[in-house]
Amino acid sequence: MNASTIAIHWHDDSQPVYSVTFQHRTDDISRLASAGGDNNIRIWKVSYPKPENTSPPTVEYLSTLRKHTQAVNVVRFSPRGDVLASAGDDGLLILWTKSDKIVADFGHQDDDAKESWVPRHILNMSSEVYDLSWSPDAAFLAAGSMDNTTRIFSASGNRLCELTDHSHYVQGVAWDPQNEYLATQSADRTLQLYRWENGEMVPLAKHCRVELPTAKLSVAGKELDTAHPSEPSSGRRTYLFHSEALQSFFRRLAFSPDGALLVAPSGVFREEPDSLETAYVFVRSGLARGPVCHLPGLNKPSVAVAFSPVRYKSRNGAVFALPYKMVFAVATQTSVVVYDTEQLQPLGVQADMHYLSITDLCWHPDGQSLVVSSAEGFCSVIVFDAGVFGEVYGGNLEKGDGGLEGDGNSVKRDGKLEKADETLERENEREARIAEDNAKGVVSTTAEYNEVTCDGGKPEERATVATGAEDAKDSLHDTQKSDPESVPAMDPESVPAMDPTSTNSDRAENVPTAMDPTSTNSDMVESGSTAVSADQATAAQISQSSPFSQPTQTEANSQVSALLSQFIAPPVAADQNKKRRVQPTLIQPEKNDGNK
Repeated sequence: MNASTIAIHWHDDSQPVYSVTFQHRTDDISRLASAGGDNNIRIWKVSYPKPENTSPPTVEYLSTLRKHTQAVNVVRFSPRGDVLASAGDDGLLILWTKSDKIVADFGHQDDDAKESWVPRHILNMSSEVYDLSWSPDAAFLAAGSMDNTTRIFSASGNRLCELTDHSHYVQGVAWDPQNEYLATQSADRTLQLYRWENGEMVPLAKHCRVELPTAKLSVAGKELDTAHPSEPSSGRRTYLFHSEALQSFFRRLAFSPDGALLVAPSGVFREEPDSLETAYVFVRSGLARGPVCHLPGLNKPSVAVAFSPVRYKSRNGAVFALPYKMVFAVATQTSVVVYDTEQLQPLGVQADMHYLSITDLCWHPDGQSLVVSSAEGFCSVIVFDAGVFGEVYGGNLEKGDGGLEGDGNSVKRDGKLEKADETLERENEREARIAEDNAKGVVSTTAEYNEVTCDGGKPEERATVATGAEDAKDSLHDTQKSDPESVPAMDPESVPAMDPTSTNSDRAENVPTAMDPTSTNSDMVESGSTAVSADQATAAQISQSSPFSQPTQTEANSQVSALLSQFIAPPVAADQNKKRRVQPTLIQPEKNDGNK
């Protein structure tokens, strides 16, 4: 992949570019919107050389949108591409539409403007807004703000509800492409999941901590003749995500285009004395359980995730048993790491593109390029060679597609399919039993409450951990946006190097792998009810079959895939007639001078 910085005057006085978004094609023009620290939004036309998109694109100025009075933190085009949503430090949420004629702003003369966008609705949020996410049918919009609240609006400008479960800034929001779930991520070190239910947005789970249990697993490292088991370690608990001390205002998580996966940035996997920067991966049928794995290859805290809108044909032996593969990028403060859903290692790493922190990234609709914004006021574009990700997948999403049992809302347990609602009910009963035993002074092992049937019918014990976030103590300052503190780089000797025999020539060398099935990191993940250890169960299976040899990459992928298939349900084609099964309860709109 080739990266280059587009040296143009993105915003006035080289102010930071906090967000970028591509428009879903509505005409022959490929539009890119950028949000800047100069209080403005600018629309650009991006053109790629033909017939091969292997060279940097040319960027042409189209318009400036000037209604905000403070820095604009986020811009997002609607799924249909006809509405642009923007929000920033002035607490305003503005919905823009393209005008049929050139409209001049009062007090501004813009002779270079080639089109105009005018406000359709201006909404007052009363607090700084850090992230936005549209529902897939463009009927609703979620906004995460500095007052610890996520607000849901209709596309017509009505405020529908407020979610106040976080105790610190809401820095990332993501709406499920199947229009069923909403995920929010905050500086309080938690990830909240919600679901539409009986006309209300109901909390589904809160993910906060990870349990590192006592375990005896094979130690991952450089290739040796034999693998020696590690000594048992004491169980301990640590947080999944960075605290509010992380010098970033954004934790932009993302669902995959089919809703099968959710990737959350700003993750940290601590196993003293080393600490690994990471991002956590959740699967749709296990959202209430927690992540199934965490990603390797990050040497600085991650701030944003973006999935390519294009799906590609899958190969045999993929980790996630899907009929296609998806490509996504994770932005850290200093680099962009590209992954797909077939492998355990990154496809490639592009680092040192900017002097200051990366703030956002977005994919071109054709999936062949990636635009990255930064706090230094410049944007870079990463262009991928044609065919580097394989052949484009042309199949349809169907129930049960990909060889996975279920309907997209089921979990395989003890060889049987169990509905997600049944799983949640069963977990609630388990929590009630634990609380009752604690009240009676009865001390029970977690194995008495939790069992997961693995291959061979042998139960694998899981640890039970309590949920909840630490009370936020310190507040962030606006001046930290453009000058984030550097985070110490990870010691490359603390983790094994990536397999140099990988078939993908674009992969980065010496990338730490935190997802090796034989590693000591037990991804014991806490949710509101249970925790799952994918690595521990996989290592147990590998140990039984070959206790003195390291598995090959293909064998490791197949073993991880076999285990994950018990938790992953296939994507479901959204029924166009059932996208809005229930409507949120409409609350009385507040009266304020900011609504127009």
